[in-house]
Amino acid sequence: MINHVEGMKLKEDATKSINGAIRKVKVINFKSFEIGDTRMFEPYVRNGTAKNIKTPVIVDFPPL
Repeated sequence: MINHVEGMKLKEDATKSINGAIRKVKVINFKSFEIGDTRMFEPYVRNGTAKNIKTPVIVDFPPL
């Protein structure tokens, strides 16, 4: 979950931003990561925190 980011409001609806968003993250190294395509947001200004949230994955197998 991403919070406390200044900037990055949606271009078409400035009342919404990336804050509170749960996004898939790609780890680059121990202090960097990517959050995917952000072209729909205004530029990042400063600050922000990212919290690792483990989401459950439902696995369904056919019976033997």
